[in-house]
Amino acid sequence: MDFKHLKTFVTAAQLESFSKAAQALGYTQAAITIQIQQLEEELQTHLFERFPRHVSLTAQGELFLLHANEILQAKDAACNAMKTQTQLTGTLRIGMIESICSSIFPVICKLFHEHYPGVSLRIETASIDQLLDYMNHNQVDLVYLMDQQLQDGAWIKVLEYPSDVLFVARYDHPLCQKKTITLADILSEKLMLTEQDASYRYALQQQAARMGLTVKPFLEIGNTAFLVDMVKQGLAISFLPRFSVEEELQKGVLKILTPHDYHLQVWQQVFYHRNKWLTSQMQAMIQTIEEVIKN
Repeated sequence: MDFKHLKTFVTAAQLESFSKAAQALGYTQAAITIQIQQLEEELQTHLFERFPRHVSLTAQGELFLLHANEILQAKDAACNAMKTQTQLTGTLRIGMIESICSSIFPVICKLFHEHYPGVSLRIETASIDQLLDYMNHNQVDLVYLMDQQLQDGAWIKVLEYPSDVLFVARYDHPLCQKKTITLADILSEKLMLTEQDASYRYALQQQAARMGLTVKPFLEIGNTAFLVDMVKQGLAISFLPRFSVEEELQKGVLKILTPHDYHLQVWQQVFYHRNKWLTSQMQAMIQTIEEVIKN
């Protein structure tokens, strides 16, 4: 059984198309078709149902996909066991939400590059729905997001870690002097928030609506670093993941506003698609993310 044939099979299964697999692997479509036929002949079974515009796995194909991924992972592990850490090469594609990219990921990226300088990173930032779509269509290898706990049979979750989302203001904001505040107190102040498709912004709006309150920010932007800078200047209150303001909190530049009637916890989560084999580059990034967020 040829490793090349296995990779072709897995890629075609991921993309549900022989023509797209040919483009991804640099083969002709005829070459893809021949490789799949040879694999089916060797296994004496049909792996794909052929349709005019796409292919889909048969029941036998679904079963074989699990074994094909295991074989390719074992091959990849064996090859990389012969190398030192710094000899790991290739490209790793990661999709993430902007707040992670602009706050915690630079630390992760620095540490990863120190250990694996031969690996190139390609980063895509987008909304959670877009990121999951990228993963489902094999446009990214890993997805790193923050939301309520997500589950789907098509994904494998390799990391999950809780994160608080906080109201923050500059240290001299009037609300910082109050012993007790409510969500209504905060929402009556000037607010700057992330765009509405951010998971924690949506959760805030839902809870406010249940309490008969309205969320009306005077500024909305997807750039978390910009929001942190504006809060430091005393322009308004914002609602941000703790990891994005940890440094400012430790320095005392920003203070946490804690309404007694509202608290939000979300989860940092890392996924890859179940049809994708877990490469050494992916494993290295997962370990690096875990090392940073748990320290």
